[in-house]
Amino acid sequence: MKNELGKTVPKSVVEEAKERGCHQGVKYVYKDGEYGNKKPAASIGGKKATRFGNMNSAEKHKVSLGDGWVAFESPTGSKSSKFNNLDKSFKNNLNINTHKTETYTNFPINIKRETEFYQGYIRFKISVSNESQYVISDVSLDFIYDEALLHIVENEKISKKNGKFILDTIPGGKSKTLTILFEPLTCSKATDIKCIVLYQNYMGNMQSTWMEPKEIRVICPIMKTDQDINIGRLKEFIEKLPSRDNRIYEISDGFDINNITHLSHKVLQKHDIKHVSTLSSRDKRRSEIWYYGKTKVNNNDIIIKISIFSGNNRIELFAATNNADSLTGLLAEIGRELKQTLESISKNKIVNVYVKDSVVQHTNLLDMCDVNGNCDVNVVIEDSIVQRSNLVSANNSNYKEEVNENCNPNCPCWGKNITHPRRCPICNHIFKGNGWDGIDAHYKAKHEKDTGVPYHVWWSQICTDHKSR
Repeated sequence: MKNELGKTVPKSVVEEAKERGCHQGVKYVYKDGEYGNKKPAASIGGKKATRFGNMNSAEKHKVSLGDGWVAFESPTGSKSSKFNNLDKSFKNNLNINTHKTETYTNFPINIKRETEFYQGYIRFKISVSNESQYVISDVSLDFIYDEALLHIVENEKISKKNGKFILDTIPGGKSKTLTILFEPLTCSKATDIKCIVLYQNYMGNMQSTWMEPKEIRVICPIMKTDQDINIGRLKEFIEKLPSRDNRIYEISDGFDINNITHLSHKVLQKHDIKHVSTLSSRDKRRSEIWYYGKTKVNNNDIIIKISIFSGNNRIELFAATNNADSLTGLLAEIGRELKQTLESISKNKIVNVYVKDSVVQHTNLLDMCDVNGNCDVNVVIEDSIVQRSNLVSANNSNYKEEVNENCNPNCPCWGKNITHPRRCPICNHIFKGNGWDGIDAHYKAKHEKDTGVPYHVWWSQICTDHKSR
């Protein structure tokens, strides 16, 4: 390609001219100092290329394109894009549907963005690169998003002014990165996060560039759980479920571990999930409540844990499942319910604590229990299906010996008019009436196929429960 003087412009310079949006391609791109009999024309910015009246003005607006080639920026190219007018124009004329990137004058600014799920939040990373040789200043980011669906979590370490995030100055060839936490306020199949990058170029003119919108999906799974599991299965799920995350909350006052345990359990009971076990440390300074659930649509397994630490007045909501999208939605939904409930007993608001600010408890009380539900002496089982049924050990020899001693005919309750309640050792169902009617039918209908627990083992546990009363 050739310029107006007939000189061939190198390919690299042609590309640079395109990047800068030179009017009429490379027609007004020059070898530095070689302008022929005319004054050079400004082709960057403005509505069209215009020729300078004198060389002093031209020299002030010279822009290097590399390899000794230059172009010129229009002295009036950005007058209509001063900051106040620009800000108002973008706000009033934002086209939500086109997602079109707009700039008032072309300047080599590169914007990259990505998201990841983090503690039930959406961590949004944006990088702004200044690929020119000049400094840009007053760089700010103005995010546009649906405030009914998302909320930006305040961060005192990030500079902010008039609702915009401040990056300040970016030298030529350098970049700056910012990380923003978005909290999902409700579930959404798809919503966009948009951003306008505003900055002042080296000539003092305000310019802007649109970031390509980033689509966000937050799925709140619908739960439908028909089957209980024991500690053995619980430990298996914890090992194999790939997506896991947590939220941590701090209560500044009114911390009562028993009351918080009760309230937390009350929150989780609103969902169609099964309580597996409640464990506590013998010194009563720590408690864990474990739950199991299945999603109604995809039939995915979900493990949920509430950990309560009286030593530092903190509560951890942990979840593990197969799908990262549904994990974030689950933590957002249950976390919001849990926080609102706990704030009812606290004079102050519940504070969200992030991993970078806290020491996360990586070990569980559950780790001190084996697959049969036998726990370390320092762990107390407050309530558990394990207390009612030792399901995992159904096939080992020690349990079979117990079965031989306690099976139906030898049970002291067998055939008698029992006045105390009889419970199913698997699902804790209470059988009505004083006789044994309906117990066999319950086993065959509910547990024969689902659990694989042998009939005589199931019966022996009922016998054992009765003997212990």
